[in-house]
Amino acid sequence: FGNGADTNEAQSRLISGAVTGVFLDGDNLTSTAGQTVAEIFLTNAAVDGIATVGQTFTPVEGNSGSAAENIFVRQDGASWDLAVFNFTSNPTNRSIDLGRAGLPAGTYLVTNLWDGTASVASGSLSVSLNARQSKLFRLAIPPPPVISGVVWSAGKLTLSGRNGVSNASYIVLVSTNIAARLISWTALSTNSFDASGNFRVTNMVVPANVQQFYRLQLP
Repeated sequence: FGNGADTNEAQSRLISGAVTGVFLDGDNLTSTAGQTVAEIFLTNAAVDGIATVGQTFTPVEGNSGSAAENIFVRQDGASWDLAVFNFTSNPTNRSIDLGRAGLPAGTYLVTNLWDGTASVASGSLSVSLNARQSKLFRLAIPPPPVISGVVWSAGKLTLSGRNGVSNASYIVLVSTNIAARLISWTALSTNSFDASGNFRVTNMVVPANVQQFYRLQLP
């Protein structure tokens, strides 16, 4: 952190230690800048948690010849941890085949363990890396969103719920027949979950309908 390496390179070295289980503490921390960066990097609880497990990652490919492997994976219970490296001096974009990495088919909530940002991936994961940068992700199949609250007031029905992916889109479907094929349900509205994965939608109820059923659908 204090020996001339830039932030991206220092980040890669730290993630490499978490992935391999080997941490070599030989840095120069005599400078204030080095001490500040080291404190931020070494107290990242999510990355430290990867190292604490004490289980090394497996390279996705084994035929890189004399070059270093740049994608590593480890299953951790019901989730998977994925490390992606860029050893070059140029920015790069990588598309990771999740099936090739050993993950079962499905839609995953992807959390960047370095900064806590989240996204959704299915089939493949796109990763943008700066020069000499690496990123460490945790992929887990999220619980399905649920409608957990219903409020009726002044002819309006407000539905609320949780378990969505932060800022991801959802569609509210409505039908008077719960047994109807999904294709025949009507899209009532399209909105986005809030930053905590919660949602709220209000609908005017048609008095002529004896009953109405609601369903939450992800695009």
